[in-house]
Amino acid sequence: MSDTLTQYKEIVNAYIKEVEEFIETHDLVTLRPFDEYRDKQVWGYDYSKDQIYYEQVSMFRANLFGIEAFINKDKAETPQRLHQNYDLLLKQITSELRRLETLLFRAKQRIDFYQSLAHVVSNFSYGEY
Repeated sequence: MSDTLTQYKEIVNAYIKEVEEFIETHDLVTLRPFDEYRDKQVWGYDYSKDQIYYEQVSMFRANLFGIEAFINKDKAETPQRLHQNYDLLLKQITSELRRLETLLFRAKQRIDFYQSLAHVVSNFSYGEY
């Protein structure tokens, strides 16, 4: 195995460890009862926390895509006999990208919920319901 591939593995493993640490210590805000969301400060606090979570996970995903692209470029420039070593590393990255995609989907659904909730609460305030 080449030194370059070993360095890639170290970089990918360190980055995935950073992602895992973030995921273990951060999550979406626990939803509150509907009545509490009539208070704009409560709604705004939860919305902003979940938006920050979404943006952080998006950044992790974008960075992993960049790492994957760089490794694919290097793989294309190496002899065919070494491609299997690169493939194992790329599978690891693909697996992590799928996990991040799932987390992003959850966060996006929550952000959409907050936006719908803002619409409903504002309509309650004006007496449309």
